[in-house]
Amino acid sequence: MCSKKWWGVYKGCGVSVVVEETYIFWFTNRAGMNKVMRSLLLGSYIWFFGWGLLGPLYAVFAQKIGGDILEMTGAYALYLIVGGLFSIGFGKYSDHVSKEKMMVAGYMLNAAATFGYLLVDTPIKLFIVQALLGLANALATPT
Repeated sequence: MCSKKWWGVYKGCGVSVVVEETYIFWFTNRAGMNKVMRSLLLGSYIWFFGWGLLGPLYAVFAQKIGGDILEMTGAYALYLIVGGLFSIGFGKYSDHVSKEKMMVAGYMLNAAATFGYLLVDTPIKLFIVQALLGLANALATPT
């Protein structure tokens, strides 16, 4: 039986980990997920963990290409605006097509746009990559 011992530490679930309560279902199959969904969730967790590790280096990267704090803020705002606007449209579109195919397409665009950082040498290219990442985020979460 899976029991919570202390602030997010779970024992007796096949593993003992410190995680947020929403993520515990990946480690056990108590949510009734199939192996494909569990694999996609694992890939998503690893992807966002990697982004979390690279986050502090973003300021150094932006400064290296000639950007300042205003351009960094603008690039992130563009990412949020594009992601927010397109998530509404993709959410309505996902009612008519396969959500799984949209999610895979979003992850593929996310991977391609992430490699686009290698080509960024001006703040304008950074804005383009951030817009593509916002579009990929909206496409990957079609609910």
